[in-house]
Amino acid sequence: MSMAAVHASLGTLLVLAGLAATLTPKRRRRSPHRRVGQVYMALLVTVLPTGMILGAANPGVTLFEIATPPTLLMGLAGWWAGRARPARFLGRPWRFWHIAGMGGSMIGVVTATAFQIAGRTVGMRQPLVLALWLVPPIIGSVLIGRAQARWAPRPRATTVTAPAAATGHSRR
Repeated sequence: MSMAAVHASLGTLLVLAGLAATLTPKRRRRSPHRRVGQVYMALLVTVLPTGMILGAANPGVTLFEIATPPTLLMGLAGWWAGRARPARFLGRPWRFWHIAGMGGSMIGVVTATAFQIAGRTVGMRQPLVLALWLVPPIIGSVLIGRAQARWAPRPRATTVTAPAAATGHSRR
């Protein structure tokens, strides 16, 4: 089996694992989300480097080779946030970063998959290329924002009332 066939097969499993991790229940102990997420990460750190190796065989740099390192870094950041679970990091709870990182890596994976499928089936016309670059990030960003609002809400602002002596009013 050629490296391209292995890459394509593992890439298909990667997309399916990402979808499964997104849709599985999120529980504390023995979570199916955690197990499927571990499969997703194992596939991510396997598929993206094999894609870089396949790309290096051709002269010139493609958009895939430019987008692959940020996709991998987003996945690693999301994995780290889910693993370390810092109470706050850069002012946000760990779930915010987990959702952003894993969701961002999934956007990269879906975009690359869409390009590979479209390029081999219908050809790459200018409007299609533009749509393939814009649609996954737009839809993915909306879904990430909704998940963050649900799972990692911002802390609510509390109203601070000044003591009566400071305002000049007294309760006599």
